[in-house]
Amino acid sequence: MRVLVTGSNTFYGARLVQALGGADCVVTAADPVRRSCGKVSKYATGQLELPPLRSDPSGYRDTLLAAAKSGEYDVLLPSFEESILLGDQRAAFSKHLTPFLPDPGTAWSLHNKGLLNDFCLAHGIPTPNTVVVESREAWDEAARALPFPVFVKPTVGLGSLGRSRCESPEEVIEGFRSVDECRGGVAPLVQQAVDGDVVSALVFAQSGRVHGEVLYRSLRTIPDDGGISCHRESVESAAVSEAVSKVVALANWTGFAGMDFVIDREPGTPLLLDFNPRATPALQLGFVAGVDWAEIVVELANGREPRPMTAQPGLRARSVVFDVGWLIDGLVKRPSRSVSRLREFFRPAWTLDSSIDLVDKKDWRPKVAMFKYAISCIVGSAVRRRAFGDLLFHESTYDRATAAAVLPLVPRDESKAKAATAAAG
Repeated sequence: MRVLVTGSNTFYGARLVQALGGADCVVTAADPVRRSCGKVSKYATGQLELPPLRSDPSGYRDTLLAAAKSGEYDVLLPSFEESILLGDQRAAFSKHLTPFLPDPGTAWSLHNKGLLNDFCLAHGIPTPNTVVVESREAWDEAARALPFPVFVKPTVGLGSLGRSRCESPEEVIEGFRSVDECRGGVAPLVQQAVDGDVVSALVFAQSGRVHGEVLYRSLRTIPDDGGISCHRESVESAAVSEAVSKVVALANWTGFAGMDFVIDREPGTPLLLDFNPRATPALQLGFVAGVDWAEIVVELANGREPRPMTAQPGLRARSVVFDVGWLIDGLVKRPSRSVSRLREFFRPAWTLDSSIDLVDKKDWRPKVAMFKYAISCIVGSAVRRRAFGDLLFHESTYDRATAAAVLPLVPRDESKAKAATAAAG
């Protein structure tokens, strides 16, 4: 089987390259980075250089469509935000190969937190009370719309960039300014803070059915008060699994998806916070905990029903790139705690079942490429005063404004969601 893996410049995209190559697939790594960690893997039989997704979405799409039409590939497997762009062209890709892509318009309608809130309200998915702020003129009214505490967030963002917890209208207004500064042109929202633990999910689905799932909680994040997960532990939660399956079915989702829920302490209800139309750093935790993502992809691509895979609870993994970022973030922000920060980095308070994402010891080039790129982003973060995660994935993230300027955008077809709602009822 000939598989084209996009987003292979991320370390979890590179992990997919390794896993699929190890499953005897002929893998081509495709991304905008010339010597990315996926492209230099010994498991990458081919390399396809793509234009940057963020700044040249039409070039990105057209290059992949030409590759699909060449007849050299059987499967298209996106691993990052390119699924938002490529889902709109799923019919065109389907003429030439098997694309693991969502329905047109669906990825954006779930990735944008404002539209996600609309989706939840329309389909009875529990979510915290949320107000989307469409203009600066509405700032004052929105600042008093919900009981405190609240979170101010950008409707689109990576990690916790632009997020702030607020206890007063004045702090909310300041939060709006922060979103405007770091995510110019992106509307902010106000969301009620819910007292509860956060449980996240990574799934692989096809046509609204979950075939692989890992639920987890973050043990360490960058920044410390919540954001990108550096260390994580697999957990069990029937309520979260049920909520995940419902969202996937209503969206008729295909491909990887990451979700975050906060568990309301009073009734114990999972409230949906976020939906990421891509793989997440929890990919390796899934492998460690018994979810073979490569096997699922191969079975589905061959038209077979894969065995259901749910992660074993109690296993822990870290993403070393993010962990180094966590270390440096702490050393810079709180130099007085440097000794304890270093101690926590080298000796965390928990045992790890996997300490590195790219586990194949003989496939060393991806590790070198990953660390070289990470170091350049860490230095750039300090020099340019930008978030580490934002730089790490800058050219691989989807920018709606750029795409809208050069491509016709496809709205989501609600008919399948309505049918799924009726079936569930």
